[in-house]
Amino acid sequence: MQAAGPGGRRRARVSRLISFSASHRLHSKSLSNEENLKLFGKCNNPNGHGHNYKGERKTDEIFKSLANIIVVSKKLMDSMNALDLNEKLNRSSK
Repeated sequence: MQAAGPGGRRRARVSRLISFSASHRLHSKSLSNEENLKLFGKCNNPNGHGHNYKGERKTDEIFKSLANIIVVSKKLMDSMNALDLNEKLNRSSK
């Protein structure tokens, strides 16, 4: 956080980082197992094939008080938790 500027305001950067994994399988019923493997490679694994992702959300704002920073931090965390929950729900519905 930077020193107080005009009107006692401070500039702060608040960020949140989440990590999650997602998997998929590419497979066409109209192709043979050998054709699927040749076309899709490791993405055709019967057990699925996955990737790890990281997501970060940042805000860089001028705050009037420490209380404002806490409110923005909570909103940022809530929005990232909602994204994480939405991703989990989308994966479980497939």
